[in-house]
Formats: sequence, structure tokens, C-alpha cells
Amino acid sequence: MLSKYHVTFSVPMRRHSVSHEYRTDDPVACEDLLVEVLERGYRVEHLMHEGVEMPQTQRDRMLRSAACILAAKHLERSLGLDEAEVRHRFGLPG
Repeated sequence: MLSKYHVTFSVPMRRHSVSHEYRTDDPVACEDLLVEVLERGYRVEHLMHEGVEMPQTQRDRMLRSAACILAAKHLERSLGLDEAEVRHRFGLPG
């Protein structure tokens, strides 16, 4: 049975990169993985939904959401704010 979401990302090494795959049926878990991948600067190679590559608009929506969550986490840490204040002041999810 196919997982709903399938993410392939690569981790850069000194002379090459190593590809990893992540599969889940949970969209929130997929988004959490994308937050981690973006935070570490890994390369997103493929983002698939139900066995086919996501259309660019859907892919961009997921990546934008993950990037906003990452930005909110950085603001919370850097400014010493709580999640509600980041959401109120900057309009970002927490």
C-alpha cells in the first residue's frame, strides 16, 4: 500500500550527498519533516502525494507553510516570544 506522502531529500556530505526517503499518511508529520529539512538546509528532491509528484502549486503551498513555521520558531527563540505573540505580531503560525 502506498503512503499518502513521500518525501525524498538529500544530505550533503564532503564529496557527495546521501538521499533519504520519508513516507507517511499524516500531512502534519510530512510538514514537520519539511520544517526539519529546511532548517538543516537539505535539498528536497521529490515531494509526492499518493504515488505521483505533487503539482507545483500544491508543493509550493506545503513548502511555504513549512517555511512559515520555521520562521515563527526562529522568531520565538531569537526574540524570546511565545507562540501567540509571534502569531499576533508577525502573522505567522506557531
